[in-house]
Amino acid sequence: MPRGVFRTITSDNGLGFSRLYEFEENDKFLVYYAHPYASYERWSNEINNKLIRRHYKKGKYIKNQPEEKVKYVEDWMNNMPRRLFGYRTANELYKEE
Repeated sequence: MPRGVFRTITSDNGLGFSRLYEFEENDKFLVYYAHPYASYERWSNEINNKLIRRHYKKGKYIKNQPEEKVKYVEDWMNNMPRRLFGYRTANELYKEE
């Protein structure tokens, strides 16, 4: 990942993020931790989860899905214009950065 693309990360307090502080110590980006049971503090993550749920039901492991379908969903999400980005896509913003 190119340096400077991500400036901050907001995570939940799950075990998967327990070592995130190591990145912050290396001045790669700032880490913000959401409060327990406060999904509204991670609203863009919740929106992405909602989009993924259009293709995968909750509880389905993506690693058990065909790689072509995972790639399709990834491309679909990265090329979808979003109000958050001024109706530009994540790919457009990534290329600009």
